[in-house]
Amino acid sequence: METVIIILLATILMALAAPFAMIGMGGGTAYVPVLEIANVNIHEASTISLFMIMISTLSAAIVFHSKKAIDWHMLLFIIPAVAIGAFFGGYASHLINTQIITVVFAVFLCASAFLIYRHDHTKEGEMHKIVPKLFVWNRKYGEYHYSVSLGVLIPTVLGLGFISGMLGVGGGLFLLPIFILIFRVPMRITIGITTIYAGASAVMGLFGHLAGGDLLNLWIAIPLAIAVFIGARIGSQMSHKTNIPKLKTTIAVLLIVLAVLMLFKAL
Repeated sequence: METVIIILLATILMALAAPFAMIGMGGGTAYVPVLEIANVNIHEASTISLFMIMISTLSAAIVFHSKKAIDWHMLLFIIPAVAIGAFFGGYASHLINTQIITVVFAVFLCASAFLIYRHDHTKEGEMHKIVPKLFVWNRKYGEYHYSVSLGVLIPTVLGLGFISGMLGVGGGLFLLPIFILIFRVPMRITIGITTIYAGASAVMGLFGHLAGGDLLNLWIAIPLAIAVFIGARIGSQMSHKTNIPKLKTTIAVLLIVLAVLMLFKAL
């Protein structure tokens, strides 16, 4: 690939990394199509994208951790549950019509975008009244207080992991609206959790691709990773300087964009 093309890609991906980092997303759903447009084959694009997600989420995580916005204890419950679900989802992917499920979850993302965007009088930290109170865990992390029903949370993230593994997308894409809308986890904590999850899943995904024989083109991957590291650093800083209503709008817009990309891929 010519140097000028790599520079152009780096500029585009740096610009994309910032808004994704703002809401705790890895950005792979957008990175892969951009690389494919540049005539990078799908397998190489996937490995490069996963490498970039690892680097960009590391950049964002440094900022979010310094702001005390990553509840590491909660992550001990989230990551293993989603990982187990994703493994079985990936295993079952050839048995189920993923096209139909992709369309259903694209609609789910659009509905979530609308619900996140609209004004909500329920305070952050107060679980939605529809959530059964099973093994309630009251959390205090930094300045944030919230409660989760572990009896509902664990099966939910297992199911989301299964779906994300089956569709081949980051589980954070589905975790974020569930945490905000159902469990009412403070938005900044939610973003911190999905950031780490995106990075962890990218690491496992990259290892899987490499073990399966795919190669990582470091000539392309390293300069693009540097670009998304910078973009993610900017985005994560912007996230903590942006007020909650504007952050909700950003999340809603990006969820709709991701839903459209999922539909485009499926249809």
